[in-house]
Amino acid sequence: NKNISQFSDDGLIFNGNYGEPFNSQLEYVVRNLEKDNSSRQAVITIWQPNPVKSKDIRCTVSIQFIIRNNKIHTIVNMRSSDIIWGFCYDVLCF
Repeated sequence: NKNISQFSDDGLIFNGNYGEPFNSQLEYVVRNLEKDNSSRQAVITIWQPNPVKSKDIRCTVSIQFIIRNNKIHTIVNMRSSDIIWGFCYDVLCF
């Protein structure tokens, strides 16, 4: 997408990526649900406390995983979303 670079501070890197915060907390979520499958504490925090000024601030605040009827359900809390850019990206992520 030729327009996507306008959302990067340097034209290459996106500060709002979810990879690092998600990956660094996933093991906690798995252990938490293995230990207690009725837990409500299996939460990944995506939001970056005190973010620096950027064109690309994460819109996702958190992702919660709960097990109900032997199925994993996911609750995603968004601080913001728009139909043109954010929604399309987030649907593929979640």
